[in-house]
Amino acid sequence: MKISREALVAEGLALVEERGLAKLNMRALADRLGMQQSSLYWYVRNKDELMGLMIASLYRQALGQA
Repeated sequence: MKISREALVAEGLALVEERGLAKLNMRALADRLGMQQSSLYWYVRNKDELMGLMIASLYRQALGQA
């Protein structure tokens, strides 16, 4: 299954909104996307990079640049 990095970030944000930041982890995101956890690492190096991309996305939305 091929997914865009933007879609991955969007699903990460949706997961945080539904379950809270404490429940965000790579396994939960992979399950949500219907893929293996190891496949996520083709798109992001780790959870820290994912969080950085999510924060950048929120900033762009707040500034009307999304």
